[in-house]
Amino acid sequence: MRGPEQTVDELVSALCQAGQVLSERRAALLRAGGWSSVTSRLELSEWHARDGRRLEVYCDLDGELAGVGHVGWIVDVLRDGEGWLVERRLNLNRQPSEVETIAELPPQTCRDSGELARLLVPLVRELLAVAAPEP
Repeated sequence: MRGPEQTVDELVSALCQAGQVLSERRAALLRAGGWSSVTSRLELSEWHARDGRRLEVYCDLDGELAGVGHVGWIVDVLRDGEGWLVERRLNLNRQPSEVETIAELPPQTCRDSGELARLLVPLVRELLAVAAPEP
C-alpha cells in the first residue's frame, strides 16, 4: 500500500517531468525556425472559493509563429473532489483580442493524486504532439 509521502513524491516528480517536457519542446520550436518569443511555464496556485479551497496546476507553451500568430498549448489541472480534472487545448491568437481554440483534447478525470502522477506527463506529451497551424 502506498503512503501519502510516496504519492506526494510521485506527484512532485511528475510535475518536474512535465516542466522538462515543456522546456524540451520549447527548445525544439526555437531550433525549427519561424518561432519567436517562445516561453513555457508550469505554475501551481491555490485560492479560496465559496465552496472551499481550490488547487490548480497550469502548464503552457506558447510563442509567435511567423505568418500564423500567437500559438499556445495549454494544460489546466484542477482539483476535483478527491481527484483531478485535466483539460488540454491548442489556442491561436491571430490578433491580440481574438483567441481561437484550434484543438481541444478530451478532458481526463484522475480519481486521485497517484493517478494524476502516472498520467500527467503522457497527457502533456499528447497535447504537444498536436501540430501548430500552418502559415
